[in-house]
Amino acid sequence: MVFSSFKDNISYLTDPWGMPKVWHFENYLKAWDKGVQNFLVNSIFVSAITLFFVLLFSTMFSFM
Repeated sequence: MVFSSFKDNISYLTDPWGMPKVWHFENYLKAWDKGVQNFLVNSIFVSAITLFFVLLFSTMFSFM
């Protein structure tokens, strides 16, 4: 999946499993312009809240 993100559409369709012959970084620029940073912030927020509750409940239940 990571290698596929550096390919253009034609090279992905011709060889989806291989290494990219030409690395295209503009795919990340396009994604950033479309607002992927909002999804990144949301994922970090949900992960932090989940981590907080897991640590809270695991410490509480470890002393039962």
